Amino acid sequence: MSSLKVAMVSDDAEDLPGWVRDELAAAGIELTAVKCGNIDELLKCAAMAEVIWTRGRNEVITAGILPELKN
Repeated sequence: MSSLKVAMVSDDAEDLPGWVRDELAAAGIELTAVKCGNIDELLKCAAMAEVIWTRGRNEVITAGILPELKN
């Protein structure tokens, strides 16, 4: 069984506590957490994700960008 791919799009991804990654990995969840400030960064980070997790304020994810995401 392949892991669930989650992209965390945040303005402060660097502040994610280490235990969060550990708990998600133990549950079979592959987390990519990066700071995304524009559409290109979002597409690079989240294009193959099955779940997009937003943390903090985010103005990059809009209804218009959703069709460009593969999953």
